[in-house]
Amino acid sequence: MLTRNRLIEALEPFSGYVQSAVLYNLLEHGVVEQIVVNEVSARKALESVVTTPERVEALRLFLRTAGYIDNDRATDKLVQIWEARGWYQMMIGGYGRTFLDIGAGFASPAAVPRDGRMVGVGSCEISVHDAIPLMYRVLDQRGKTYRSGIDLGCGSGIFLTTLAEKYPEMRLTGIEPSPEGAAAAVEFVAGSQHADRIDIVNADAIGHLEQTDSHYDFGIISFVIHEILGQDGEDGVRKFLRSLFDTNPGIELLVIDIDYCWDDEERMRDPHRTNYYNHYFLLHPFTDQRLETKEYWTKLYESEGLEVVVQDVDTPGLDETGIVTAMLLRSKENRDD
Repeated sequence: MLTRNRLIEALEPFSGYVQSAVLYNLLEHGVVEQIVVNEVSARKALESVVTTPERVEALRLFLRTAGYIDNDRATDKLVQIWEARGWYQMMIGGYGRTFLDIGAGFASPAAVPRDGRMVGVGSCEISVHDAIPLMYRVLDQRGKTYRSGIDLGCGSGIFLTTLAEKYPEMRLTGIEPSPEGAAAAVEFVAGSQHADRIDIVNADAIGHLEQTDSHYDFGIISFVIHEILGQDGEDGVRKFLRSLFDTNPGIELLVIDIDYCWDDEERMRDPHRTNYYNHYFLLHPFTDQRLETKEYWTKLYESEGLEVVVQDVDTPGLDETGIVTAMLLRSKENRDD
C-alpha cells in the first residue's frame, strides 16, 4: 500500500532527475559559475540569463528549497555541483537524451542517440580530475621526452594542451571524428598559449594514419578504445593498433580506459560505483560501446605483439574504485631500453 513515506522514497529518483536537468542548464548558461565563482547573488545571476521575473523567482525558489542557495548565496551543496560540472556535462548534456529515450533500444538494436559534442566536453572536464593526473603519473614513471604526439579521439582538446605544457618541444595532432567535437576542440585549443603547436583534424583515426605523412613517437587514446570495440568489434581494435604501430615505428601509446566490473556485486557496493558507475555502465550497450576487463585488454595487446611499459590506476583522494586504468604500450619489436 502506498503510504506517505513510501511515496517520498519512490519520488527520490524523480527528484534527482529534475534537479540534474535544471542544474545542467544552469551550468551551461553560466548561472552556477556566477553564483559560486563570482559570488553574485542567485537573483542577479538568474536575471542575467532569464527573461521573465516569474521564471527568475521560480528558479530561485527551486534552488533554495533544494538547499543549493541560502540567503541568495551558494551553499556548499552548489559548490560541489560546480566542482563536479564535468559529470553533468557528460551524463546529462551528453547522455541525457540517451537515458530518456532508452526504451527505443529495447526492441531495436540501433544505437540510442547521444550528444557527441557534450560527451566529449564533459569527458575532458572529468579528466582534469582523474585521467590527466593518472596520465602525469604514468609519464613521470616512464621518464621519457616525446617530440610528436597524437590524441586519437581528442574530445575538447584538453589532453593536447596538457601535453603541450608538459613537453615544450612537442608538436601535437588531435583526431576527432565528430564535426561538432572537432569544432569544440578548435575553439578550446585556440585559447591556449600552445595553440601554435597543436593541430585538430576532423577524421577517423585509421583514415588519418593511412593518409598522413606525419610520424609520431607518442599517442594517447582516452576512453575511446571501447568505442572502437563496440562499433567495429575486436577486429576493428586490432586493425587500429596495427595501423598505428605499423605506420609509427617506436611509438608508445597511452591507453586510458575502464576496467569493467559491473557484474561484481561486492565491488559495486562502493558508493562511488553506485552513484556514478552504475549509470555509466548502463549507457554503453545502448550506444554501441563495449566495456571490457583490464585482463581482456592486456591479453589482446599481448596478442598484437605489444607490451605494457608502465601502468597505473585511479586518482587517490577522488576515484579510488580501481575502475579507471592507464597502460603505456609499445611494440616488443621496438624496445629502446
